[in-house]
Amino acid sequence: MRAGSYAVWQGEVFECYYITDSKLLLFRSALHPQPEGFEPSRYRGWSREVHISEVGHRFSVTTTAVWRGHRVEVDSIRDGKAALSGKSPRPGDAPKHPSIMVERYGEWEVLVPAYELTEVVEKYHDSI
Repeated sequence: MRAGSYAVWQGEVFECYYITDSKLLLFRSALHPQPEGFEPSRYRGWSREVHISEVGHRFSVTTTAVWRGHRVEVDSIRDGKAALSGKSPRPGDAPKHPSIMVERYGEWEVLVPAYELTEVVEKYHDSI
């Protein structure tokens, strides 16, 4: 399952984040071996800055799912955990979970094991 922005660099797919219009930060989780030329990242993994011209295909993935009966947007997936955001009709209708953060107007966020998601739909978008 994927959610977020990605780039293909040297034949491998990496999570990516724009640093500037011409630079990307490639990221790989610490659950994987350190890729050659990558440095330890403060986000529990490995990262490397590259010029945008060094990467091949760039794409983003918008993912939705159902978690505990609530339709959610999957903001990111890392190390088997899914960062979710959802909206309930009323603030009091947010799901009950120890780590849920309820925001205004019934919007909420939570980090849960990805295996708890059902009805997962991924939509791929080229050239982010």
